[in-house]
Amino acid sequence: MGPFPLKLETVNIENGIAEIDIVNGVARIRNLKLSGTDLNCSITGTIEMAERSDNSKLDLNINIDPESAALEQYKDMINIMVNNNSLVLAVRGTLGRPDVKIAGTGKSE
Repeated sequence: MGPFPLKLETVNIENGIAEIDIVNGVARIRNLKLSGTDLNCSITGTIEMAERSDNSKLDLNINIDPESAALEQYKDMINIMVNNNSLVLAVRGTLGRPDVKIAGTGKSE
């Protein structure tokens, strides 16, 4: 499968709940839930913070509800890929040059 041509405009997020520990320059995101009219998702993983924020290393997984309004134009393609589960994106690289890939599917919440 080639690149996924995903382009999102402004996304409205009304609520966020975070459980994050920062120890020795590493932010461990135990759970970050974002919800709103456009998007419902949860994020887990780590960010190794660097002196220059663009160089901070990412190791994140984003579980996105495939019914999120922000994904409406991609709904048919996403539903085929995730089979009624959440869409899981793996975010690696750095803040300045993130590398985002479809990691698979997760259980719907």
